[in-house]
Amino acid sequence: MRKNKDNKNNRRFLFGFSSILMIFLFTASFTQGLCQEYKQIVIATGSPFELGLVDELAKAFQQKYGGVVRCIKTPTGPGLDLERHGLTHITMGHERAATARFVKDGYAAKRTDLMHNFTVIVGPADDPAKIAGLTDLKEVQKSIAAAKAPYLSRGDGGGMNILEIELWKELNINPDGEKWYQVSSKFMLASLLDADKNGQYHMLDSSTWALHKSKVKNLKLQKVLPMNMRCVL
Repeated sequence: MRKNKDNKNNRRFLFGFSSILMIFLFTASFTQGLCQEYKQIVIATGSPFELGLVDELAKAFQQKYGGVVRCIKTPTGPGLDLERHGLTHITMGHERAATARFVKDGYAAKRTDLMHNFTVIVGPADDPAKIAGLTDLKEVQKSIAAAKAPYLSRGDGGGMNILEIELWKELNINPDGEKWYQVSSKFMLASLLDADKNGQYHMLDSSTWALHKSKVKNLKLQKVLPMNMRCVL
């Protein structure tokens, strides 16, 4: 039963990745034009590149339409900065509010919902913050802070990091400088492995967890909470 449940969760976590293929093909006419004009398409994104998805889709796209698809691995915030300065054609961002503002401010011509991930919280098996049973992400963060339980933030401006910071602000909690709160300044997988090594709570996206949980020895999945949409600009 456990194996079947895990397989079902993996399929649910990876559902968003299958969605990208449809969107990638749906936007083919637009990107084909870019290939013809610029000979390459530059994409800025994080997890889809780190997990190998963009490279696999780029191969098929290049064979059909020509040109070169080049990807810059970057979190959402820095990725939007690259596009803001004209250094990319497409940015895949993991924070809907940030990407919506980006279009509203006139830096992108179009915004499309591309795929989704769930917000995952992993932590020590004994769950010192007692977040098991909580269903609200703010309550989860509040409980971790109240317990002063060890917590690792990415601190890299990625979509999950933007979400985390917004939650602290909404809770009127400033964890910066607190002994229990550490910042990795690393990307998704590297941060997860650091949190595992140090026994810290950590927020990440479900696709990264689904593909890399076998590398985690000291943490367990504590919460799966509402999804975050990855958008393409």
